[in-house]
Amino acid sequence: MCGYGFGYTGWGIWMFLRMGLGIVITVGLIVWMTKLLKNNGYHRKHTLEKLDEKFANGEINEQEYMQKKKILREK
Repeated sequence: MCGYGFGYTGWGIWMFLRMGLGIVITVGLIVWMTKLLKNNGYHRKHTLEKLDEKFANGEINEQEYMQKKKILREK
């Protein structure tokens, strides 16, 4: 075959390396996106809790509270 087939001397090794690299990249992207989405959800919840505390303590009035809550929920 002179090194052009799909056997041990041909493109088989490179095909497996390329496929393995593709799988590693795909799994890495999935893990990265999952972490990114989880962190944003936690951050938004944490920020809304802080806003609720400020309103409960009387640091901001109702109008400010509603305006900021609307802005945070739209993001």
